[in-house]
Amino acid sequence: MVSRVANNLFWLDRYVERSYGILNLLKTNYNSTLDSGNYDSWGEISKTYVGEASILKYENYEDTLRLIYYMLFNKDNPNTLINLVTKARENARSVQEHISREVWLSVNKYYLHVSVSYTHLRAHETVLDLVCRLLLE
Repeated sequence: MVSRVANNLFWLDRYVERSYGILNLLKTNYNSTLDSGNYDSWGEISKTYVGEASILKYENYEDTLRLIYYMLFNKDNPNTLINLVTKARENARSVQEHISREVWLSVNKYYLHVSVSYTHLRAHETVLDLVCRLLLE
């Protein structure tokens, strides 16, 4: 196996794992917040995953949904879901002849699902509605 192929396969797996980890963290913390009503944990998540010390206090439901939307779809931050999935797809495309058809189709379907969710809001759907819908899927 050529080192370029091995490198791209490594990063493909790494980006998919990171995206899964972020989604799992967001969904778990979202559900926990709904149950307890305590929004303090979102500040730590913001500091850890977004890389910025947040001056915002996450005191209500809308603040947390804005942070979730930022962590999912902000194109300026390399650690957001949309960027991780895009990088995973680029790595998969560059080694497409070395991976199975099923792996390529899965990565491409994942990318299309995330990018379509980002670009197309349903009729009368706000950004907050989109985040809620994605968290419940």
